[in-house]
Amino acid sequence: MSLPKHAGTFLLTLALVIFAVILVRTSWITDDAYITFRTIDNWIHGYGLTWNISERVQAYTHPLWMLVLSGVYFFTREIFFTTHWVSIAISVGTLTFFAFRVASSTTGALLGVILLLSSKAFVDFSSSGLENPLTHALLLLFLWGYFDWNLDERKLKQLSIIAGLLVLNRMDTILLIGPMLLVIWRSFSLIGGGRAVLLGFVPFVLWEVFSIFYYGFPFPNTAYAKLNTGIEASELWIQGAYYLLVSLYFDPILLVGLILGSGFALSQNQRQNLPVLMGVLLYGVYVAKIGGDFMAGRFLTTPLLCLVVIFARWHWVIPPVLSGGLAVAILGISLSLPQSSLLSGADYSEGDDLFDQGITDERHWYYSHTGLLKALQKRDESWPQNKNIDRGKQLRSEGPAYLQTGGIGYLGFYAGPEVHIIDEDALAEPLLARLPINDPMWWIGHFKRSIPDGYVASLEAGENRIENPDIAAYYEKLRSIIQGPLWDAQRWIHIVKMNLGLYESLLAQYDPPRLPRPNVEGAVGARVLPIRYWIYYRVFRQATWASWFAPDTAEGWFLLGGSLGLARDFDAALEAFDKSIEADPKYKKSYLGRLGIHVTQGNAKAMLQDFDRAIKANPEDPNFYNSRGMLFLQTKQWGLALQDFGKAIENRPNFVEAYQNRAVLLEALQHREAAIGDWSQVIELDPNGVDAYRHRASLYSATQKFQKAIDDFNRILQGKPEDYNAIMGRGYQYYKMGQVGPALADFNLLIQKHPGNPGAYINRGYIHLQKHDTTQACLDWQQACDLGNCSTFQVHQNEGLCP
Repeated sequence: MSLPKHAGTFLLTLALVIFAVILVRTSWITDDAYITFRTIDNWIHGYGLTWNISERVQAYTHPLWMLVLSGVYFFTREIFFTTHWVSIAISVGTLTFFAFRVASSTTGALLGVILLLSSKAFVDFSSSGLENPLTHALLLLFLWGYFDWNLDERKLKQLSIIAGLLVLNRMDTILLIGPMLLVIWRSFSLIGGGRAVLLGFVPFVLWEVFSIFYYGFPFPNTAYAKLNTGIEASELWIQGAYYLLVSLYFDPILLVGLILGSGFALSQNQRQNLPVLMGVLLYGVYVAKIGGDFMAGRFLTTPLLCLVVIFARWHWVIPPVLSGGLAVAILGISLSLPQSSLLSGADYSEGDDLFDQGITDERHWYYSHTGLLKALQKRDESWPQNKNIDRGKQLRSEGPAYLQTGGIGYLGFYAGPEVHIIDEDALAEPLLARLPINDPMWWIGHFKRSIPDGYVASLEAGENRIENPDIAAYYEKLRSIIQGPLWDAQRWIHIVKMNLGLYESLLAQYDPPRLPRPNVEGAVGARVLPIRYWIYYRVFRQATWASWFAPDTAEGWFLLGGSLGLARDFDAALEAFDKSIEADPKYKKSYLGRLGIHVTQGNAKAMLQDFDRAIKANPEDPNFYNSRGMLFLQTKQWGLALQDFGKAIENRPNFVEAYQNRAVLLEALQHREAAIGDWSQVIELDPNGVDAYRHRASLYSATQKFQKAIDDFNRILQGKPEDYNAIMGRGYQYYKMGQVGPALADFNLLIQKHPGNPGAYINRGYIHLQKHDTTQACLDWQQACDLGNCSTFQVHQNEGLCP
């Protein structure tokens, strides 16, 4: 049995109207969407498809979505309401098409619509300013054609065009539809089917040709930033598993849809379903492999849609009471969620945030700033509102500037084209995207890089001033790609070589300054905590746990505090840690747990108070002194930092990390002899530590102890015989000592091993100058200029030394 036709149509229309109302009430725009909006704004105003107008960099992942919004923005010249209404129109149209053309029955359509409008993730990302609405629409069209068409070569071509547009909108969707395409292709001749598929992908191929021509690369800069991090694959797999778990916790309807869709697919004797399941599986594995995302549920809406289509195409023969019961159950689950999209209104962001393992309810963060319903209630030009929007507007009013920051979306768009934004997360930075990260406490999707010395000066001056010669040489080639004339022959040579990885050797020796990992064992909010904490919190948070789950012991209270902190329920976590300390005042883990919360909140004052409290209870523990010293170091309280490092060493005379921290501070304070003493102690305790030799060699050089510096460089070269910086440093010491022969040998060795690096040519030029061979000196400086560093040659050319 199924619903009577008129009743079913009425209920289906009502469900679609409810979906449209929900979208208007929940529509929002995330900060990341404004990264694309800045490119659109630049393009429409004549600056090209650029993020910073001086560079051609693809800072967006969704070319088709960018083009669609650009077409509308060209006429409206207003991005906020334009994006809201375009997203809503596409999403409502998609669900309407699903209900009346894709589903096989009114009952299946109604249950499918209820399932999708009950899914927090599907509703949230039916707006957001990101590409999901267009992805949903194209994916649904593809599935409709895949299931319903009696394909001939012409229809295969049409289906391939949809597939090509889908991949143009977001490349990784090829994993979802790839198995279906292959199955369809197999039903045609290899040549005929292949021709149809290739013709369908012409728009995508044309974009790739344009991308390589204009940007110099086939993939968005965001791909290089997120996939070129140096993070161990195992860490990303773990983070990806958490992404799937946390997304399903935030939105259990996702789980319901995945189970129902998979169950119906396997229960039906239809071979067409299996490629769909294979695509969902491939896509899920890919999401886990890359570590997922920081926006809970964002990457799961497309697999959900695939499986809901299978679910809705089932020929329903069950009584209406059972299908009605299923609908009520789905709605009941959704309504029971603390942040249900069905019930959310203008006050959505005012409750507790949901945040887990760096994965967040993203709409919660930004709805209060960019919610459509709030804007309609305001009815003035003050919307959207956000501190970064205000800061961007201020920067625009102040004129041209160079700004180094993260969180670039709102700020970048409102700052305007004259403000050059240097993105610390590298999403819009072509050089930084190709360097390893420097933050051990990375947050998925936010991988900070160190800014190489001289990089900002290079941008400001319009010439290469990067101090590291390898990075300078690499950047010079990259700069010709993103800034040079489009048709320049040398630019095309660099495009080919860089995409083939032939310049990667220039980055091989680069070791960026690393941000210190906080010395806090129980730091809640850290990247990956034991999964039992996650389970404790999820299962027992609402229970009367004190009497049976967490006994009144220091360990029991600590475990609860850790799980509460993991979910960012910070006040409750701090209270639990205090209970733990009351049970055992010397219980170190709970002090560390409190400190971890303050690290997450960036509350230095509270951290200092907890360090004082922990040290009073554990005066013999060197770790607390060392960690408090690091806090004093970060807050520029040098004297107090030195005292704490000294106290840590007093309590543990072989404490390598404390010696190292104190050495770094002494070196920064120009207390070179004392710093040499501490680095020597580090070397005595850890003879294989290359960094200690490197630091001490630099200090020996600064104090005119050239031979001792050479000895340290030699020690580095024993373990790393091709270390560029050690050979360069040793050659420079020989030069300072007047030992021309050994210096020349070292610079010749560098040129032999690193022929594309200008630094060795510059130094060898000075050796030739010392030997009064001006001609050879100028030839070396000219060679350095040809490799991208012209400053030395130009100086001596201006002096008349070089022709």
